[in-house]
Amino acid sequence: MLAVQKIHQAYESAYAIFNDNVRLSEPHWYRQQREHGFNEWNKPAFLTGKSEDWKYTYKPGFFFDHMLDNLCSIDSSLPLIGKPSVDFEAIALSVIDGVYSPIQDQRQIPGIELRYAHELDHAGHAVLTKTHERAAEQDGFAQLNRAFHPHALVMRVTALQPKTVLYLNHTAVSPGVNYPRFYLQLGRDQDISVVEHFQSSRDERIALTNAATFITIDQGSRLHYAKVIEQAPSSCHISQAYANLDSHASLSTTTLNLKGEKVRSQQQINLCGEHAQANINGVLLTSKDQLCDNRVVINHRAAHTKSQCQYMGLATDNSVATFNGRIFMQTTAQHASATLRNPNLLLSPAARINTKPELEIYANNVKCTHGATVGKIDPQQMLYLQSRGLSENLARRLITTGFLKQGMNAIPAALGAWAEKLITAAAAEIAD
Repeated sequence: MLAVQKIHQAYESAYAIFNDNVRLSEPHWYRQQREHGFNEWNKPAFLTGKSEDWKYTYKPGFFFDHMLDNLCSIDSSLPLIGKPSVDFEAIALSVIDGVYSPIQDQRQIPGIELRYAHELDHAGHAVLTKTHERAAEQDGFAQLNRAFHPHALVMRVTALQPKTVLYLNHTAVSPGVNYPRFYLQLGRDQDISVVEHFQSSRDERIALTNAATFITIDQGSRLHYAKVIEQAPSSCHISQAYANLDSHASLSTTTLNLKGEKVRSQQQINLCGEHAQANINGVLLTSKDQLCDNRVVINHRAAHTKSQCQYMGLATDNSVATFNGRIFMQTTAQHASATLRNPNLLLSPAARINTKPELEIYANNVKCTHGATVGKIDPQQMLYLQSRGLSENLARRLITTGFLKQGMNAIPAALGAWAEKLITAAAAEIAD
């Protein structure tokens, strides 16, 4: 209880300083949105073992040290940055310590409207946020992001070439808290990929990233969204992604949890229009003393909607990997279908995997399946590979890499080689 009070007092002081810094650069209504987030952040039950959402993840001091040690580094300034380099063709943008600072010509990319959220009028911002706010208000970290984000980036895609890739490189440079906030609006009949890649600079100092992404997909559009978490071993990462799909819209996601001392990644997908589809995939890879918690909620609100969810988990050493997948079938979701799978490999007796697939069905004409498994590497597979001349480490590397790649089934061809390279390198590090 003392730790929680200490957190509250520290955040009150930090918010007063932060609010003074941004007061002159934002309209009054936008500051009110911040204040609402700050006043509400500690109301949801979180950071406690008594909360069902934190039941398998909570540890005394979980995130507390990161939150307190780094508050002093909150900054609303705009650094000068350059375009990131990637191994695939993409429109690349940089976000440093939660702040997007455009290169001179990047505010006029053909087919994309880019602006900051505080540049919208009040009515425009209300339209942007109304479909997401209810879900975000149930999470304390989402409310902290709402209160402390320096500059929220709004991107509306209206006329891009099909299969275009947008790459956002989030880099934590300072040893403090950073709050990236990103709104993506996909206009009608678009077909693109968006990658959010969370990294740390080479500095091993502790940093805490608290990111929020809000996605709206209009009728008939297709989006592949990839999130790659690859932060420094001493860093902490928390992110929330909320997506709403209109009729005949399609969303596929791939989440790669690769590095970071403590990681908590959440997705909430709302299938709002008839015939909307979601294909949700992910990889949880933990080693040493890592703690990784992934949560997925898929909410079927309309008839004839369809979802598939598959997360592959692997834990070794003293690490903890947690997956909680939940599918809601509302009364309006007749003739909908959903599958939820979570296969896991446990490579160490000291490691732990928590898995909790859930279904909540309120419609009487739907098709749903769910399941989870936890097992070890099959000795027969190891024997077969070693009998063909492979070393024990190489055999283990091939098996674990092949297992994890099943979590990348939905990734588009343009990103396939890049994602496979990341997974292969991470699996090799564990096998060795």
